[in-house]
Amino acid sequence: AVDAAGNKGSAATVNFTIDTTPPTAPTGLARTTPDSNNKPAFSWTASTDASGIDYYQARMDSGSWGNIGNVAIYTWPTALAAGSHTFEVKAVDKAGNMGSAASLNFTLSTLAVTNLTASPASFNPATGSTTVSYTLSGATVPVKLEVLNASSQVVRTIDAGTKAPGSYTIVWNGKDDSAVAVGEGSYTLRLTAGNV
Repeated sequence: AVDAAGNKGSAATVNFTIDTTPPTAPTGLARTTPDSNNKPAFSWTASTDASGIDYYQARMDSGSWGNIGNVAIYTWPTALAAGSHTFEVKAVDKAGNMGSAASLNFTLSTLAVTNLTASPASFNPATGSTTVSYTLSGATVPVKLEVLNASSQVVRTIDAGTKAPGSYTIVWNGKDDSAVAVGEGSYTLRLTAGNV
C-alpha cells in the first residue's frame, strides 16, 4: 500500500491450512477389564489426521458424548449395571472435524463367590478329606478349585463344571493331580468362577 505522501507500507504473510477431512475412526477398540468390573477400562489405537487429534469423545449406551482428552486408554467413571452395554469413542481433530465412532458391545456380570470355607480345616489324606463349600451368585459359569502348596504351586485342580447361582460343595481327598497323597503342611484353596 502507498499513502498520500507516497510512502510504501510493509507487507506480512501468514500460511494456513484448510482442513475439512475428519480423522480416522479409532481401531483395535478393546475392553481391558474382566466381566465383573462394573467400571470397565478400554484401549484403542489412536486415530490419524493431517492437522492432528485434539481430543476424543466417548459415550456409553447411546448416552451423551463427553470430552475425555487426547488419550488412548480410558476407564468409565461411573458404575454400570450388570447386562449388555455399548461403548463408543471418536476423535475430534484440531480443525474441529469429528471422525466416525468405533464401538464395542460387551456384557457385565455381577459374578461373586462368597462363603468359601473348608471343613475340616485340618485332616489326614490317608484317612479323610475336606469339603469346600461356597456360594455363587450373578451368573452361570465354569468353576474350578485349585490346591496350592506353600510355594504357591498348583498341586491339584478339580474341575467342578458349569454352575448356576447357588450353594455348592467340592470334596478334596488330599491327593495331587497324580492321585498321590500330598505331604504334610499348609495348603491354599483357590476357587475360580468364570473365565478369569
